Amino acid sequence: MSVINYKCPACGAPIEFNPQLGKFKCGYCFTEHTEEELTAYLEKLQAKTAGADSNAAESGTINSGNADRVAAFGTGSTEKGGQTVKAYQCANCGAEVVAGDTSTAAFCYYCHSPVVITDRLKGDFKPDRIIPFKVDKKIAIQKFLQWAGKKKFTPKGFTSEMQQEKITGVYLPYWQADIDAKVDYHAVGVNVTRWSSGNRDFVKTDKYKIDRTGDIAVNNLQKLAFSKIDESLLNTITPYDEAEMKPFSAGYLAGFFAEQYTEDKEAIKPALMTQAKQTTAALIKESTSCTHFESEKDSTAYSVRDQRYVLLPSWILTYIYHGKPYVFAVNGQTGTTCGELPLDKAKVALTSGLLGIVFGALMFLGGMFIW
Repeated sequence: MSVINYKCPACGAPIEFNPQLGKFKCGYCFTEHTEEELTAYLEKLQAKTAGADSNAAESGTINSGNADRVAAFGTGSTEKGGQTVKAYQCANCGAEVVAGDTSTAAFCYYCHSPVVITDRLKGDFKPDRIIPFKVDKKIAIQKFLQWAGKKKFTPKGFTSEMQQEKITGVYLPYWQADIDAKVDYHAVGVNVTRWSSGNRDFVKTDKYKIDRTGDIAVNNLQKLAFSKIDESLLNTITPYDEAEMKPFSAGYLAGFFAEQYTEDKEAIKPALMTQAKQTTAALIKESTSCTHFESEKDSTAYSVRDQRYVLLPSWILTYIYHGKPYVFAVNGQTGTTCGELPLDKAKVALTSGLLGIVFGALMFLGGMFIW
């Protein structure tokens, strides 16, 4: 299974995608490159490497010292914490790179080169589209500190530098769909008006025949396709700006982690269909001025026009406190944040005790003055 190390075309150092620039920037020679430029460079480098390896194979020699080599192969797999992890060889330094069974991008822990596992981005697992990161790690940490700074009873070390460094940029997999609704809806709409005049109360009930037929296109519905993280938390940092969606290119993964989907398109389709039905029903009822409906008959037919595999950016920080994980998340495009707060009960008890002592002392002193 092959991997790619992303290198600077100018100096050969490891290079990452810079969210603020929207380009790749080398941390050594400070040159900047577009995604298209870097992809073209790597493709040329791969072609050169493939040619060199082919010539070496024909001559019966092994070209193990090729400095321009950008592909390596898996070295095995093992079980860790109940999850299958696989080892690959870093093409930059030759060290072992360990990745989870669904990871498609990671880092070499020795030379810190961004690594993209290309064989996990093929066939059904090749994403159709991606929204690149716009929020970098520095901004994500600032947002975490702003959020945590408003909390008074967090555990010691919750905002330490060590904790801040754990925040991770990760592309998470989603299924996105465009669904067509052929509307065939009939009901009785009801409006009830109440008023008083003098000492009498009046109630007026108006009923209307509601008929709605036609076509509605419900586009860009999305559902998380990754079962290893709490979807309800991630839903609070949506929506994403669909206008910035781009055709997928593996280059955008360099410098971040990325995951494959664990729920395939057929498993996700019922949830997307439910979203389409809820959206269509809301649009139908918004088209009337009725407060509620009777004798509803909805024969609307739904069909999926297009379904896409997309990667969306998030910054994730997990904090384990008394054996329970707490998660903080930042939308990697818009900067919207949400998180769960670990509560230090000792701090709460201490504060309550001090307030109790102060309140008791004030009551005692007040009593002395009264007497």
